[in-house]
Amino acid sequence: MLSGIKRRKAFLVLVVLIMILVTVLPTISVAADNPTLYIDPAVTEVRVDQSFIVELKLRDATEILGADVILHYDENVLQIMGVTVGVIKDLIAELDYTTTTGTVSFAASNTIPADFDGMGEVILTITFKALQEGLTDITFGFSDLTALNVAGELVRVVPTTVTGTVKVSFAVVTGRVTLPGRGDHSGVYVTVEGAVGISTITDAAGNFTLGVPQGLHTLRFEKDGFLVRRKDPVNVQVRTSYSVTTEILDPGDANNDNQVDLLDLTMLALSYDAIQGTHAHYDIRTDFNADGKIDLADLTLLASSYRKVGD
Repeated sequence: MLSGIKRRKAFLVLVVLIMILVTVLPTISVAADNPTLYIDPAVTEVRVDQSFIVELKLRDATEILGADVILHYDENVLQIMGVTVGVIKDLIAELDYTTTTGTVSFAASNTIPADFDGMGEVILTITFKALQEGLTDITFGFSDLTALNVAGELVRVVPTTVTGTVKVSFAVVTGRVTLPGRGDHSGVYVTVEGAVGISTITDAAGNFTLGVPQGLHTLRFEKDGFLVRRKDPVNVQVRTSYSVTTEILDPGDANNDNQVDLLDLTMLALSYDAIQGTHAHYDIRTDFNADGKIDLADLTLLASSYRKVGD
């Protein structure tokens, strides 16, 4: 008799749990991960009078129908030239922007839900013109999404937002830096000598973009394990873009004293034949081609720069 009562109680508990789940389901967001509205690129460097685009994108969301977004920027630094609607466009309630308020507002909904993966898709493409030297963030004043949840019901989704930044300089210098022996040329620190706070780093292809003020400037390129290189002065005039020739950094400076000599060779000798994660004597400072082992390839790179001194 007692076991029957226990079974009935267990059944009632199960029924209550099912009713709770049914009640809760309509309020659950459909987002499998983290719905994110973001500005792409995250950082844009342009010169005065240059026109350029940034994109408002959405990623990591499923069964999305509508979007309602308000963006803000500094109208003294940027002038908006136009806005193009992306993938949410079936029914547009609002698409408003002016050149004086520093605001873009957009509200629209599709008739059929869509998924947005981690690569992101474009909601708006915004064309700006840089008015004067300065820095402005593109921020979110409001953001809202609508979607269908797992029960097929319409729900509101509040997304994560990621702002963007635009840096406007008198001029822009672009170029490329390569690292011998490597396929990845990222991480080279590019600076303007004598100019505090003006710097950037290269991407995987070795490319860089650097905003600079008007005047005569010397570029400096630095990366651990390579000799410092300086670029002959570039005479920068206002509202122009410059492209410098490809710079190749000399490898082999294991101790970063800006010369390749016996100390660097000895450091390589002490770590020779070592494999990263396997041998304790592996020294990343002598892995000049960054392939996870110290071998003849690294010695060859060092030898190519032996007795050289950086700029």
